[in-house]
Amino acid sequence: MISTNHKKISHRLKKRGWDSHYISKTITIMKKAEKNNKNKVKVLDAIIYWVILIFVLIGNMILLVGVVPVIIEMPQLVVILVLSLVGICFGFIIDTLIKEINLSTHHYLFAGVLIPVIATINMLYVIEISKIIAGKIGIIIKLNPLLVTFFYILFFSIPHVIYKIKEKKEFLTTKAM
Repeated sequence: MISTNHKKISHRLKKRGWDSHYISKTITIMKKAEKNNKNKVKVLDAIIYWVILIFVLIGNMILLVGVVPVIIEMPQLVVILVLSLVGICFGFIIDTLIKEINLSTHHYLFAGVLIPVIATINMLYVIEISKIIAGKIGIIIKLNPLLVTFFYILFFSIPHVIYKIKEKKEFLTTKAM
């Protein structure tokens, strides 16, 4: 279920100079509005979450299929560099999407695990498809699929790790005040 992260909102408002009284009043209003949500709105929230997740996964597959010519024609180092760049860009998009729809912790963890797992499976399939296509046109691909996939997932995960480090630093500096 998509839910509001009140601590995060409170932290952002405090950072922008809001008085604690107004922050408290705003959070109270938000909590009351969430309690008054109709079941239909909650179901719609869940549907929106799943639709976004499906679009993200389909987008990942389309993006990886677009890299097939690079996989077929380029040496392994170039393929790793290209897929690392694609991975970091796509990882940034995914992480931003997940952060901005204010997922509850359970769904955030689920999306954080599910998306890289499916991206890994997609990557392995794309490499195998590339090998089949290359075989049909008489080219031999000498790629280590696990190595290429490792770098893709590594760079795919970097934006999330950076965000978590930044979030932790902000939390510690706010707590120290």
